[in-house]
Amino acid sequence: MRYQNVLRTLRFKGQWRSYQKRVLDRAENYLKDKKIHIVAAPGSGKTTLGIELIRHLGRPALILSPSINIRNQWIARIEEAYLPEGTDTAGLLSNTIRNPALITAITYQALHSCMRGVRDEQGDAAETDVDFFEAIHSSGVKTLCLDEAHHLRSEWWRALEELREKEPDMTVISLTATPPYDASKGEWDKYIGLCGPIDEEIIVPELVKEGSLCPHQDYVYFNMPTKEEADAVETFRKDAASVAEQIFEDEEFAAAIQTHAGLRQPMQHAEQLLEKPEYLSSLLVFLNARKLPFSRELLHMLGAGDNIPQIDLHWLEVLLQGFLYEDP
Repeated sequence: MRYQNVLRTLRFKGQWRSYQKRVLDRAENYLKDKKIHIVAAPGSGKTTLGIELIRHLGRPALILSPSINIRNQWIARIEEAYLPEGTDTAGLLSNTIRNPALITAITYQALHSCMRGVRDEQGDAAETDVDFFEAIHSSGVKTLCLDEAHHLRSEWWRALEELREKEPDMTVISLTATPPYDASKGEWDKYIGLCGPIDEEIIVPELVKEGSLCPHQDYVYFNMPTKEEADAVETFRKDAASVAEQIFEDEEFAAAIQTHAGLRQPMQHAEQLLEKPEYLSSLLVFLNARKLPFSRELLHMLGAGDNIPQIDLHWLEVLLQGFLYEDP
């Protein structure tokens, strides 16, 4: 096939480490369900493993990364590790869906931007006028490589799920250094549903044994703080409590919280609210502490009854992080 003929002209110029070779030797078996999920410690060469799996599959690939820098690292790694110096990469490598190539690397933000017609905040490839699925079909993409998929925001995740629904024949390569082991059961099930069960794990001791990482020891010394250190800690705690009190009593902040669409129409936004139950709890903790009204349906969603915790620095931190930075 013409795609295979071109992609398989790529050749890794280095030597495989033992743990990389183990993964590659077993890859064919893992790919029987069209999914391969690899957990690899930092420094183990997961990017190179991903490129080799793309080469092995021999079909046009779309690589999704969580940032522009990581996206660029994929392209740079292919050029330095797989291609002779000075190779013309036109038609082979691309970092924009506007001009897809055999291997196209973009960010999750750009995927969302393109599919939803909105400009992403990083200014990365705001391709709002591109027919994404037409570009996918025309370039024949059949391999989807997900780099650190668990970092996705909810709206980027929905765009990715829509892509998988419309292109069910894609083979998915999932690579991560940190799977979301601390996620809720619902989030974990969604993550595994997309990436498949973990097939291989490359752990730090393997890197040390191979000589890829130097051995080291960490020592922890326990001692009482000096008077100056204790005073600094106490001052910080007092300052934090003062700022927390100012935020809690701020009428403009309280009014902004009350405009939250999920609080106004709980049932219409139930799915999004329950994606982050701790954040929803923080909203209710704040409203309850301020004696502001809210729908009892929200308590039923959480299964919390009328047992609402008292507000403290922890709950205020969760509220601020979610409301100001994570909640679209």
